[in-house]
Amino acid sequence: MLAQIAHEESSQCCKAERSLLRSIEGGCQISMGVNTTLDDDTIKLTATLLSRDGQISITESTRGSRFDAELLGENLAREFLKNPHARPLLGPAGQKRALTYGYMEAPGDAAAAAKDQEENGSPKKACIRDD
Repeated sequence: MLAQIAHEESSQCCKAERSLLRSIEGGCQISMGVNTTLDDDTIKLTATLLSRDGQISITESTRGSRFDAELLGENLAREFLKNPHARPLLGPAGQKRALTYGYMEAPGDAAAAAKDQEENGSPKKACIRDD
């Protein structure tokens, strides 16, 4: 039944984006925008990483076959991880992130979130995973 609504090209674009985010251990606790376009069988994957204050913006891009979508995402993640300006924005590699991802005022920053909670009461959750 789902095969009737499945769109293979869209699925490949999503695989590239998810692979990128998984490879850099990203989620809603990092400020990153990802855009994927498909032209014939070529995916162009572009991502921009921002500092919390928006003063730093780092963009990386790659392209390749849509049939290598996950590899494209992994390769783009490696570019960000090699970039000395991006590394501080991504946090330590191999870091296990909490299932509840940060707070709107301080995503991923437990100390700032604790201070905010102490000063303002209950935390404002920005993103919750259920897996």
